[in-house]
Amino acid sequence: MLTVTRKRLVAASIVASGLVGAAAGYALSNLSCHVANLVGANFASLYYQDRAAILRVEVEELQRLRRGEVSSVIDTLETRVDLGLASISTYHDNVPASFPPHSFYKDVAAVRNYRADHPSPLPDGPVRDAAQKALALRPDDETQHQ
Repeated sequence: MLTVTRKRLVAASIVASGLVGAAAGYALSNLSCHVANLVGANFASLYYQDRAAILRVEVEELQRLRRGEVSSVIDTLETRVDLGLASISTYHDNVPASFPPHSFYKDVAAVRNYRADHPSPLPDGPVRDAAQKALALRPDDETQHQ
């Protein structure tokens, strides 16, 4: 049978354990919120940096157009289209079939229509192959999803 002193020690250790656990939980919660805020801020910062870089490139292209360098701007945009296609060519490899495609396939179809009228100037090779793979992406081709 427990003596009164032992009962008090057990009760005190239970209370102390609860307080230590609560304090540790609070500290870890605050730490995880801080880490989550840092990660979120980093992602937001990357988004804004990317948008600013895109705006800078677009302004440079507008300046080139205003100087009459139309062919040069078209060449740059054609390259960007092909590199963009290559970057989305793995969509079915990385996005589950159950994930809603939203406007992805509509956007790819618009590029596909453009490429039908204006074939890619890229030479044969892996980037051209990836661009062709992206142009073939269709929502009804679920066999491509992994």
